[in-house]
Amino acid sequence: MESTFDDTKLLSYTDSYLYNHITSIPTPPPVPLSEKYFAKGYALREDLEDAVTAMKFAS
Repeated sequence: MESTFDDTKLLSYTDSYLYNHITSIPTPPPVPLSEKYFAKGYALREDLEDAVTAMKFAS
């Protein structure tokens, strides 16, 4: 799907045009998340290990 949106004209677009453009973009299907756990992605393994250590320390 080719977009007709031109980033260089962003400040000249009307609010209604921007709203229509944003709402016309297809959204991905919802993904159910756990009610008990937060879902978060970590780019680096050491970041994940630090987060797990911090959560253990906090609990």
